[in-house]
Amino acid sequence: MPSPRNHPIAYLEENGDFPHGPYQKDAPKEVFLAAGLAVRLQTKIGDESIRYIAKKADLSPQTLLNILKGASWPDLRTIARLENALDTKLWGNEHRRYYRRLHIWLEHPNQQPR
Repeated sequence: MPSPRNHPIAYLEENGDFPHGPYQKDAPKEVFLAAGLAVRLQTKIGDESIRYIAKKADLSPQTLLNILKGASWPDLRTIARLENALDTKLWGNEHRRYYRRLHIWLEHPNQQPR
């Protein structure tokens, strides 16, 4: 099992793609939060340049790229800066939904998760 200090991409299955997965069955809840944040962030960035958004949020472009690739855990300060710069909510509750689905699947592997 990967250490909790590993980045979100460490919890991908062998054929997984961040942020869409699939993820290892033992992936912690925060991995799904990071993935959901990356999806919302990429959607909000749209066609804007990474450099432009990073500058607007007072972040380095590499920080922004690492979040989008799952190569780092964004901290609260970074999330707040991005939410302010993009005038949107990036923090979500995916971990609850995905964790519940995973739990159901582990208990009933023949049942299709919803």
